[in-house]
Amino acid sequence: MNALDFNPTGTLNALCDISHLNENVDLNKVQSSGILGILHKATQSSGRTLFHDKMYPIRKQIAENLGLLWGAYHFGTNGSGIDQANAFLDYVKPNNDILLVLDFEVVTTPGESNMSLHEARDFVSQVQLKTGKYPGIYGGALLKEVLKQESGIDPILSKCWLWVADYASKPNLPIGWDNYTLWQFTDGVHGPGAVPIDGIGLCDRDIFNGKESELISFWKENIV
Repeated sequence: MNALDFNPTGTLNALCDISHLNENVDLNKVQSSGILGILHKATQSSGRTLFHDKMYPIRKQIAENLGLLWGAYHFGTNGSGIDQANAFLDYVKPNNDILLVLDFEVVTTPGESNMSLHEARDFVSQVQLKTGKYPGIYGGALLKEVLKQESGIDPILSKCWLWVADYASKPNLPIGWDNYTLWQFTDGVHGPGAVPIDGIGLCDRDIFNGKESELISFWKENIV
């Protein structure tokens, strides 16, 4: 199977998400393989434990030079959602060129724990306050679990566009969304279409729910 051959009807398999953990990345080759956009880790936590992904600014510049779509995500942990949002924005320095995302998933870093729903609401609200737009929210099992425990649709998080993680042939969505915008369908090992991308190798892969022209329009409408 070619790296871009997994294409459920009406979708576009042309995105991937990476971080400093993807060590050998050649974005020229990535683009030549058919990838149109990259979502890159930027920060995690805040305060004294704030982590900056040092590869973020380097790869962002290369991606911009190549004309690749660019997104940035913050890995949420326990602690002030407002502080985390401010730290994220301070690092990525949006200039009408970045798609922003809150990564809401299980935390395995020693000394840190999962972000709460309250902290996630504060994060996305602060991003909206500072930029005028709600970020996307990325999540899988944890997001589905905590929202299921709530009574009804979350009034704040449901304003975010959804990037769902589900390594199945069809994703199950969290309460609050009728459809996904992005779907992380493999981590490079599990899930359908888990094949290498030239220039990265095995990695997280993502599908857009629409065609290429709609992807471009979505990006333009949601970047900050």
